Amino acid sequence: MEYLVKRIKSREEITNCQRFEVNHFQWVDGPKPETYGYMGFVEGQGLYVEMYCKEANPKRDCVDPEGRFVSDKGGRVCDDSAMEIFVGFPGKEGRMTGDSLYLNFEINANGVMYAKYGEGRKNRSFLSPEIYALASPGAAVKEDYWKVHVLFPETFLKEISGVDLSKPGTELYCNFYKISETAEIEHYASFSEVGSDTPNFHLPQFFARAVVE
Repeated sequence: MEYLVKRIKSREEITNCQRFEVNHFQWVDGPKPETYGYMGFVEGQGLYVEMYCKEANPKRDCVDPEGRFVSDKGGRVCDDSAMEIFVGFPGKEGRMTGDSLYLNFEINANGVMYAKYGEGRKNRSFLSPEIYALASPGAAVKEDYWKVHVLFPETFLKEISGVDLSKPGTELYCNFYKISETAEIEHYASFSEVGSDTPNFHLPQFFARAVVE
């Protein structure tokens, strides 16, 4: 599976980008809300993503600002209804492994984002307040759907990965998810299917390859 990251001049052009479908439901027989989105490279800004979910009245208990740091079960963004964007970069081996560098941006319908980065699942750091502000996560709830948006700042991605996204043909890896870990509405869906017997989105070896136009 491969995703083409189109170049756009503004965020308003995002729906001109390739649409991705988050339709690989795994592990539990729960709700299956239709979820899709778009990712593009906004020149001079970074990777911009918008995601949409046809889900009325999404669970959204986690609030800002404390919510973006909560990792205890029952108060996390992923215990709400959440959409998530993971972006990764291969190391010297040229492929994604369990220890590869990746970012996880997890957003609920309040626009609260739980975001970390690092190599593998254990060696991870929260975004600084400055980078969080540049990412400018947000959400909007409509009558029968909700949506989120977020930016992966170009300068920050280059700083942590050494990758220059402004160069045509630049390679990265990504996956997009829909999730809730609350029992009553528990569900897990991904863009690129995850090869695991138990729920786990933190497996960068199953990310899809993406190429900047």
